[in-house]
Amino acid sequence: MPDSTCTVLVCTRDRPQMLERLLTSMDALRGRVDVLVVDSASTTARTREVVEAHGFGYLRLERPGLSVARNAGVRAATTELVAFTDDDCIVDAGWLGPLLAPFADPRVGVVTGAMVDEPRPPLTGPPVVQRRARRTVQGLDLGSGANMAFRRAAVLEVGGFDERLGAGTPLAGAEDLDMFCRLLHAGWSGVREPASAVVHAHVRLGRDHVDLIGGYARGSGAQLAKALRVAPAVGAPMALVTARRLALRLVRLPRLSRAERAAALAHARGLVVGLLRGLALPLDGGVFQP
Repeated sequence: MPDSTCTVLVCTRDRPQMLERLLTSMDALRGRVDVLVVDSASTTARTREVVEAHGFGYLRLERPGLSVARNAGVRAATTELVAFTDDDCIVDAGWLGPLLAPFADPRVGVVTGAMVDEPRPPLTGPPVVQRRARRTVQGLDLGSGANMAFRRAAVLEVGGFDERLGAGTPLAGAEDLDMFCRLLHAGWSGVREPASAVVHAHVRLGRDHVDLIGGYARGSGAQLAKALRVAPAVGAPMALVTARRLALRLVRLPRLSRAERAAALAHARGLVVGLLRGLALPLDGGVFQP
């Protein structure tokens, strides 16, 4: 599928130096795709200045929140497809083509690619092959928000990203996994395409990493609670997968380093907190009410 059918969306807040690095890597895409940066209520003008220096589209929001920004970008786009990467990533000229190619199949609603940490490690072992997803539970392992693309109509069909989930909210993660699962549940297919990769150029360490893991887990717990409430027969397999993985993490605790143990415990606590919160929040179809 040609690049011209896609808008690349970048949601950002108060990280102009990281954004500058990403947009510099995106300059090679100029003329091939639309690029729109959604400014999630940054507190200074630096974000706008960086975007304007690169000549890309800019959309300013006054309400923060990653899912809010994702939804605003999807609504503003006019192309058939929308792709997302994060402001702390770097892309190359070959990133987008493999990510968009699976949309030649009209049943595909979402495609994800790989994310590797900087510096990019050498390829070892057998090649990772493209994987298809059709069952809702497979959305849990489909990929991440740093490298994903959607059929825009599919996102709008299921009601957009859940604005109670994701960075900038107490349930600070899983808005991407929630969207993957909801699209699969609605009958769309998903594809994981490892030939498309972005470099994650900002790895958090220490307490920042532990807090990040805890936030992601709260979002995942709430997303699981929602799945159990909306479609128990679908949510049950997701709960089993989540419980099995949590048990494995806890069994390994004595063998983990101090930092790994702190992250594992933050993950466990976050899942429980998010699950309880997700059971209590009011629902509107497939999303939590604002």
